Amino acid sequence: MTHFILVFVFATLVACGGAQSGNTPATSLGGEQRQAATAASSPGSNEGTCPPTPDGLNQALANTRFLIVGEIHGTNEIPQVVGNVVCNLALEGPVTLALEIPVDEQERIAEFVSGDEGSLEALLAGAHWDDSGTTDGRSSQAMLDLIKAARDLRLQGREVEVQTFDIGAEADYKERERNMADNLRALRKQSSDSFTVVLVGNLHARRTKGTPFDPDAEPLAYLLSREFERILSLNVVFRGGSAWVCTAPEKCGPFELPEKSSNSAVMSVEETDPTLGYDAVLHIGRVSASSPASTR
Repeated sequence: MTHFILVFVFATLVACGGAQSGNTPATSLGGEQRQAATAASSPGSNEGTCPPTPDGLNQALANTRFLIVGEIHGTNEIPQVVGNVVCNLALEGPVTLALEIPVDEQERIAEFVSGDEGSLEALLAGAHWDDSGTTDGRSSQAMLDLIKAARDLRLQGREVEVQTFDIGAEADYKERERNMADNLRALRKQSSDSFTVVLVGNLHARRTKGTPFDPDAEPLAYLLSREFERILSLNVVFRGGSAWVCTAPEKCGPFELPEKSSNSAVMSVEETDPTLGYDAVLHIGRVSASSPASTR
């Protein structure tokens, strides 16, 4: 398993916790009526039905087929919400779910999502899921559940595929961003008739040049925005809780998150100041840490 970089963990926490700081309250993109509270809680759990998506999301997606969700890795709630979004989009047509997982894992994931018998064991045999060293939230149980949800949707006859696009955190930052952007660009062109949903760390999801730690940084969403005008980039914010992160090499576990990074108790999408790097914020409520999926 590729070692998680401490600086990136810290940067992700700052970017997520400070998304609204020093700015006027975000303007709502609109509020669809909430679906029944009794809807299924597991993405894709009931054929023909899907759990609700955040208020304002449908309106935000009206003019795009390319959604980038910038998260803090290692929560239960964010992958579940993304799974709900994929489920609802798949009711309307084909969906490509792109995950920040090394491309070396693509074959195993594709075999599992296709429904091959016994492929879960083969999937977890990949280096990405090896928890003997350092594992960040990209190999969490919640991420595995998200992949399982995509598999369930395919078995129901929905047109859903899962694609990986990372090259590994050991790569130089600029090289990694360029390569991940290139991989997503190729995926988008290859599946131009699909709705593309990308789940990635929120620093990568910034559409503006620079990060809080490097004014010259060019995140993958910034690079993609040069070619794809209708990208919607969301920064996930929360009302405290915990996430599974690595604070040092081989020192990973639940990490307490800021209590006030979100000013909304309702799961919703709201416009934000574009100079912060995102088109909107996704209020997610309180989050909880998701431990690694593999126990080898």
